[in-house]
Amino acid sequence: MLGIDHSKRLESLIDRLDWSIELPPDWSNYFAESGESNVLPNDERQSRRIKVRTLSVLHVEHAIPSLPRPSVPLGVYTHDFSRRGCGFISPVQLLPEEVVRLLLPTLWMRLRIVRARRVGPRCYEIGAELIEQHALDSHAFEGVNESPADKQVFWTDFSRLTGSLPTVSNV
Repeated sequence: MLGIDHSKRLESLIDRLDWSIELPPDWSNYFAESGESNVLPNDERQSRRIKVRTLSVLHVEHAIPSLPRPSVPLGVYTHDFSRRGCGFISPVQLLPEEVVRLLLPTLWMRLRIVRARRVGPRCYEIGAELIEQHALDSHAFEGVNESPADKQVFWTDFSRLTGSLPTVSNV
């Protein structure tokens, strides 16, 4: 696909998404935070984390078979990145072992969900390990439903189902 500006394609998709994440009131400066994350006592992470806050698009590639996911993209906020993975904020709960694609302004990543923590209504802190990373190209959009119709309706309905699930983690 020569001549296509994939960054503009991503911007257009981001503009059409319904941003329904409900950050807690004490996170009012969420997008102003940047730099190295604080290390907590008993933190066993193998790589340093850097706070990078931006809008991104999430597409579920492989869901848990008993809990199918919609084929429409979901708007998420990035939280932090390390050499081996990243964290992001989602309006719906994702489950460990699900494989997702995260589209960012300059690259896309395939990730395996390893942790999910409910912060509040429509606000889940998700931890994921990196499977692979690529420059933003046409492959980033494969299988992503880019039509703006009622894509969020599917996620909204599904989030009501997952809202009753406990916080889960495989770490």
